[in-house]
Amino acid sequence: MSKPRKPFRAKQEDLMPVQGILGKIFNELDLEKKSIDYMLMLAWSDYASKHLPETISKATKAHRISKDRKLVISVKSAVVIQELQFLKTKIEKDFLKFTQDFPNKINGLVFESRS
Repeated sequence: MSKPRKPFRAKQEDLMPVQGILGKIFNELDLEKKSIDYMLMLAWSDYASKHLPETISKATKAHRISKDRKLVISVKSAVVIQELQFLKTKIEKDFLKFTQDFPNKINGLVFESRS
């Protein structure tokens, strides 16, 4: 019969702080950029509720950011899309100004029909 092994216990200097591990994972997976993009998407609902009529703001939701860095807004109705297209230049300019402090910039807005 063999002797039972002592449990492995790392020395204090061998341990890596959790923040170091999380920071490394964040960098490797590019999660910091993705989290900022997600905050940009959340900023759309804040902007829409403050600057657009309630009927429009409730019918829209930020869906994703496209490869050419445009924020894709999903819209529930073709009528609302048409109304947004008429106001697109003003909305785009105002939203870009609204999000100017974000490190990740977007190049514009795209409205898509979604159910």
